[in-house]
Amino acid sequence: MARVCIKTHRSLTRILLFVGATILLSAAGDHQVRSEDELWRRINSMSLREKVGQMTQINLPLLLQRQEDGSVKHPVSFDATALSLALDSFKVGSVMNTADHALSLETWQYITSFLHEQSEERVGIPILYGIDAIHGANYTSGSTLLPHQLMIAASFNDSLAALAAGISAYETKASGIPWVFSPILDVVRNPYWVQFFETFGEDTYLAKQMGKAMVRGYQAVNSPSAQVLACAKHFVAVGDVRTGKDRTPIDIGERKLRDVFLPPFEGAVSEGVASIMIGTNEIDGIPTHANSYLLKGVLRDELGFEGVLISDWGDVQNLYRLHRSVASMEEAVKLAINSGIDMVMVPNDFEFSKTLYELVLNDELDQARIDASVYRILKAKQAIGLLDGSFLPGEGDFPRFGGEEHYKSSYEIALEGACLLKNEGEVLPLSADSKILICGNASDDLSIQNGAWSRTWQGRDTFIHKEPYATIYQAFSERAKNVSFADRRSSAAWLEGVNTNMVDEAEVILVCLGERPATEKPGDVPSIDLPASDQALIEFLHRRGKTIVLVMMQSRPRIVRTIEPLVDAILMGFVPGNSGGEAIADLLLGKASPSGKLPFSYPRYEGLYMPYAHKHIEAMDTNYGMSAYQPQWAFGSGIGYVEIAYDEISLASDTLQPDDTLAIDVRISNLGDQGQKESVLVFIADRVSKVTPEVKKLAAYKKVNTLPNRSRTVQFSIPISELKSTGLDPRSKTLEPGWFDIFIANRSASFYLAAGS
Repeated sequence: MARVCIKTHRSLTRILLFVGATILLSAAGDHQVRSEDELWRRINSMSLREKVGQMTQINLPLLLQRQEDGSVKHPVSFDATALSLALDSFKVGSVMNTADHALSLETWQYITSFLHEQSEERVGIPILYGIDAIHGANYTSGSTLLPHQLMIAASFNDSLAALAAGISAYETKASGIPWVFSPILDVVRNPYWVQFFETFGEDTYLAKQMGKAMVRGYQAVNSPSAQVLACAKHFVAVGDVRTGKDRTPIDIGERKLRDVFLPPFEGAVSEGVASIMIGTNEIDGIPTHANSYLLKGVLRDELGFEGVLISDWGDVQNLYRLHRSVASMEEAVKLAINSGIDMVMVPNDFEFSKTLYELVLNDELDQARIDASVYRILKAKQAIGLLDGSFLPGEGDFPRFGGEEHYKSSYEIALEGACLLKNEGEVLPLSADSKILICGNASDDLSIQNGAWSRTWQGRDTFIHKEPYATIYQAFSERAKNVSFADRRSSAAWLEGVNTNMVDEAEVILVCLGERPATEKPGDVPSIDLPASDQALIEFLHRRGKTIVLVMMQSRPRIVRTIEPLVDAILMGFVPGNSGGEAIADLLLGKASPSGKLPFSYPRYEGLYMPYAHKHIEAMDTNYGMSAYQPQWAFGSGIGYVEIAYDEISLASDTLQPDDTLAIDVRISNLGDQGQKESVLVFIADRVSKVTPEVKKLAAYKKVNTLPNRSRTVQFSIPISELKSTGLDPRSKTLEPGWFDIFIANRSASFYLAAGS
């Protein structure tokens, strides 16, 4: 079979790319777009095939040599016939993702350089390469694997969200890739959903603020070496899946859509996010990929989004294959494009390209509609420097890639995100001199520590264990003097051959339990109960009279109601990335104090999840009291090793007008002998509203440092306009006059809004 090998002389490749690009750009002035007029002149000169190609995104393996079993050959090499089909025949404008697993930085640079050169030469426009950079440049070997978004959310520190995105951008761009499919802005309202750990949790305001911070981190215009195009996903309401299983239908009303799920995308648009990926879901029976009201009416017209709208994996085809909303591929393409999609993630054939071409050729799709999408795509390519040659894959110096600086930043994020949920008798922090027995499936497992999207899609491959990062057990072994290890087998296997002497000799048992890495459909589960064998392990250790510290590295909440009373301390470690082992060890040994707070309500019972921002009538209990909200741990739960006391809330004024800003001061005091970071959360509740109000909603937050035995004042300024919610008219935001209550920790205050808006 014909093949095209990747070049092996790096310096020569750089020279050829630079010279080739310079000659081509000089010879083809239309490529040097400097204004909208020039961009439109370029579009008007393109053939229909070239335009359709720009709207097509294919998967990298479609271009590569294959083994007899269909897997990609390694080291990767391009198939000349496939390359010609994609670039010469179909003029493909975008390529995505990876060749089955992570590739070295050098290999990525050659792949992206080669494709850039070939598309420039054969199509006249460079491809736009996109990738799932979910928690770092996760498909590049040696990259920094950061904590996943849920742990970042638990830090309640926007600067850490921006920092994480900046690291991911830097290392993705170092790989030659200018486009990341991140951040994930789904607000989760079902704890079963497999992608729970990839989100910012259950709160709309938190997801909006964190999402804005990540967009700034990715697209930082003041730091060109770290700039990539961001892609907010998945538009919209995917986190409210009805059954909890991935890709199941969603049934919500207009108010819930606008008040809960839309604001994070509104925030991303306000930050200039370059692209938005459409969700695989259907809402009230209408697939989002075919919902022109949402894609054009809301996203384009109302929010003013001007960037690229891209489909998710194969979801245009799924309009007729799975949703059955149309009867053919022709109808699916026509419906999706007319609904507002600009680029289709095909990803493994050219059926879309063939179909779209024929539809336009036969006047079944308007040429102007195609031109509008091509304009947005080329504008994105121009913004990242693909059209003027300022971005050349493989070019540039990236000395911080996978280095100590990025690792330390990842470590700091994990430190601030881990949540201490229980510390009975102040058993934590542990003494480094204690006799500590470590057990549990997550105690020595980098795949559980990193989760899905770690070198491979599902993150289950064992080769990640060869990477030079510390697991919890390894980190403890380096920091404590008397550590024994029961191995990282499952709880059931460990109990079968348990060494009771080892258990009895220990002063503390550190049990580390985690969920097998998974994402999307492979991660669907029938139950979120903690596995019976894990519960049996805790029960056995409790019967031996041991002090038990439980570390949970779970990608979604697992029911721990029956075992919670049996353990002395519980640390929620989420999915903390490569630095997580060291961060968790340092927190448990007191080298740092936990400061994370839960960004979701941790359910006590299966099937009885209730978000903290529920309606008053939902709070009615079986005795007609108002205590039905009884999660295992409430939203915002999390303690440290130092007590932080809250004093009275002070308001600049307790009577406000609609155009005013609510100014709040709250004094907090560190009552201990060491420093402690504290997330100060401000909740506001509308007492009375024609559209029934929630019991409270997060309106602001700040992560602050406190000094030993010192007090400080934390100030907030909240525009009254930001408190608006959807009124009787579901397409308008209002705020009625009346009393509002403010809640900060165990303190409260009230103000009166003198006139509605």
